[in-house]
Amino acid sequence: MRTPIQTLFVAAALLGTGAAPARGQNPSLDSRWLAYIGCWERAESAKSLVCVVPAAATSAVDLLTIQKGQIVARERITATGERVATAHDDCTGWQTMDWSARAPRLYLHSEDTCASGHTEGSGVIAMDPDGSQWLYIQGMTLGGQTGVRVQRYREVTDDDLLLPDDVKAAIRMDLSATMHARAAAAVSLATDDVGEAARRVDTSVLQAWLVERGEPFTLDAKRLVTLADAGVPTPVIDLMVALSYPKVFAINAASRQGERRPSVGSTGAGGHAGEAYATRPVYAPLDECSMYYLLWYTYLPSICPAFYPGYAFGPGFYAGGYPVTIVFTGNARPHGHVVNGQGYKEGASTNADAMPRSGDWGSVTPSSGWSPSSPSSSSSGEQRTAKPRPQ
Repeated sequence: MRTPIQTLFVAAALLGTGAAPARGQNPSLDSRWLAYIGCWERAESAKSLVCVVPAAATSAVDLLTIQKGQIVARERITATGERVATAHDDCTGWQTMDWSARAPRLYLHSEDTCASGHTEGSGVIAMDPDGSQWLYIQGMTLGGQTGVRVQRYREVTDDDLLLPDDVKAAIRMDLSATMHARAAAAVSLATDDVGEAARRVDTSVLQAWLVERGEPFTLDAKRLVTLADAGVPTPVIDLMVALSYPKVFAINAASRQGERRPSVGSTGAGGHAGEAYATRPVYAPLDECSMYYLLWYTYLPSICPAFYPGYAFGPGFYAGGYPVTIVFTGNARPHGHVVNGQGYKEGASTNADAMPRSGDWGSVTPSSGWSPSSPSSSSSGEQRTAKPRPQ
């Protein structure tokens, strides 16, 4: 059976090379943007459009928010990896955006210091496996509270779409090149892709991305050892195993209804952070926020309050650092396990080693946050157990 990506490649090949060059309108455009050029709408809400258009005479793009045929916000996005100073209200900080070395996807990092505290954020923008949507996954930590928000954007191609003429002209790209670019951006992830992402974003963001993609991996003892030695956090490896063996493990991602997470240390040693959860009201999606603010200023309460700890997180926000619970559903049998730095060890065990959170179903342990200068890591004292699927 042909996969969506194979279909994209075949269709692009059938189109041939007779069309005009993909970057004929702007030869300076970074070709990695090709997969994202166009107009998109939130999969959960279609109140406004987000159009990614080439910026004239540069390698960057302009991010346009369009409502009722009018541009209501325009922001220049340059993915060079350089730190850009930011200032808004009483907050100052920096932001970066740069490309993956392995595929046309973007990593984002930011820090802000405000009167209310210091925030650290990381995120990823990547094409979905079928090439028809792209994902924006952002994580934020403030005072020990962590949240991860997942947003999906689907392309809008209606010929009657109400757009300014200059926007229509800017997004009119060579179809063959666009399809090739989207197919390349949507290829299945390899273990090296996971290793790269583990060094670039918070563990919670990476977990959310893998769950949203839902793809299996080709894993064996050697690859598991390589992942562990490369510093990929244990919960991520566990999740990869669970995704690869769906008949043995069931994944219970947390509800998308937002909950406020207790600060680190608010539960005693060995306690369950889930016991301290306080459910908050859920707000409507933040269509009034421009896409640029969703990229950079999601941590400022005066702009997009539903992203700010202490407010409701809103639909699409996974509370508490994306508490993925993996449940063993097969029969227990002797098996080996991976020990970081020691390789694959044989031995009998009656517990599955693929549940990255301690405690009962749905409870989580606080995240240690994200440090831009070192890979994400999990606690060495983390309890990892498994329980049968409830009958």
